[in-house]
Amino acid sequence: MEETQRIRITIAGKTYALKVEASQEEILRLAAKKVDETVNRLKQNFSGGINSDDQDYLAMATLSIATELMENRKNNETERLMESLESLDKQLTEYIQSSSR
Repeated sequence: MEETQRIRITIAGKTYALKVEASQEEILRLAAKKVDETVNRLKQNFSGGINSDDQDYLAMATLSIATELMENRKNNETERLMESLESLDKQLTEYIQSSSR
């Protein structure tokens, strides 16, 4: 069983205490930082004249980050597909060349 530890992260001015596996600490801190930065950016860009609370900014930050994640997944799938197609192309080319000899 992996060692766990307690950490504190802050998102939108609120501190959360978490018990996490040691190997996950860095990624959780980076994720919390990303969420907090996104919330702060949204607050700066959309605070004028809008009656929003932290929950609204958190919802929009979640949507923004989830959209980024989906785009990255789509790009990764496209990359893997291109690699597979290039490999198949290479195999077919080699097969055709060896068959014509």
